[in-house]
Amino acid sequence: PLELFAANDAAKEEGSILIWSRKNESLGARLHEALRERGAQVMLLDRYLPREEFAARLAKSDIFVGLPLKREGFYLPALEAMAAGCAVVCSDAAGNRGYCVADETCLMPPFDDLAGHVAAVERLLSDRGLRDRLRADAREVSQSYSLAGERAAFHALLERARPELAGGSLASAEQAER
Repeated sequence: PLELFAANDAAKEEGSILIWSRKNESLGARLHEALRERGAQVMLLDRYLPREEFAARLAKSDIFVGLPLKREGFYLPALEAMAAGCAVVCSDAAGNRGYCVADETCLMPPFDDLAGHVAAVERLLSDRGLRDRLRADAREVSQSYSLAGERAAFHALLERARPELAGGSLASAEQAER
């Protein structure tokens, strides 16, 4: 659950960049090198990490760069980074459009565009106000994907589809869980 990725601004290392390139290793490696050449404090992750370790790395990172597949189903790492309080750079992918909104919750360079990704990161590094605004808006959006938010959305769907289920046995089951 996203609750594992709760934001902790005190843990953030100003200007630190985390690139998650597990699904686009080529761009990740080129971006990592380009940012290092510019003197950026950048870490490249191109392999799977246990969720707790990934959450710990996000907690320390100021900026997160997510590199999804072009036809990604639901790109969770960018949403987790938003919940963790990172400013996010993420390519457009079909599955992230519900929460990745260009210049509102993140910066969205074109897919597989090295220069666009470098420019987006440099823009965040040079504009603290933009970083803070994106971070705040993204954090708010990410909260709608919490377990409680997902449960409420599911119950609303059931209410529209079958009102007798939403007010009856499902509501009783939820109360029994508490």
